[in-house]
Amino acid sequence: TRWVPSSGTTGARLALRTAVLEDQEAMVCRRDREGIVVFVSPSYARFFGEEPDALVGKRFDPELPSVGGQQLKFGELTALDPMSPEIAMERGVVLPEGSTRWLRCRLTGHVDASGIVQSVQEVLEDVTSQWQEKETLKSSELKHRVLLDSISSPLLALRPDSSILYCNEAFAALTGSPASELVSRNALEAMPSLEQSQLWAILKQALESGVASDAEAE
Repeated sequence: TRWVPSSGTTGARLALRTAVLEDQEAMVCRRDREGIVVFVSPSYARFFGEEPDALVGKRFDPELPSVGGQQLKFGELTALDPMSPEIAMERGVVLPEGSTRWLRCRLTGHVDASGIVQSVQEVLEDVTSQWQEKETLKSSELKHRVLLDSISSPLLALRPDSSILYCNEAFAALTGSPASELVSRNALEAMPSLEQSQLWAILKQALESGVASDAEAE
């Protein structure tokens, strides 16, 4: 679970946001200071296998197992206080049928003039597709890195400031340092002899022109 503090919300902004969310059939649940449900959207209730009419006027603190195995409780009023009336978090949960969903959860508290949280609005957004895209990208980057590391010829990629963006172990062997220690170091500091090589001339030309070039270290 990742907690992200954010700024408070005025009553007017909260009311406007609520109207928009209800109109869009977002997953919304509002509870009073005692945790009693005063409003719940059909999509929120049905996500937890319930009907809206069965929840209004009652406490409803649903729990689902997280992707890490622990139980996660929704609508946690104790997470809010007058100094932090709005928080957001992302949670990976396992539904009863076994599927995994990633949710972005936002809790917004309505604080009265005395600084007491009188009600809390919880909004859930299903961001599973975004998480899947991120995981696919990570997997692709990992496969690409494994492929580059398997190449026996020295490979070097530089940023515009000549710091090392990537190098494989074959290049690292020429410097006497592990590849993990070379990332972000200045290429010439890592390997001073590079400056006198044909490879550096090609790399420098590419950096200055902005045109990508391929070259092999000898």
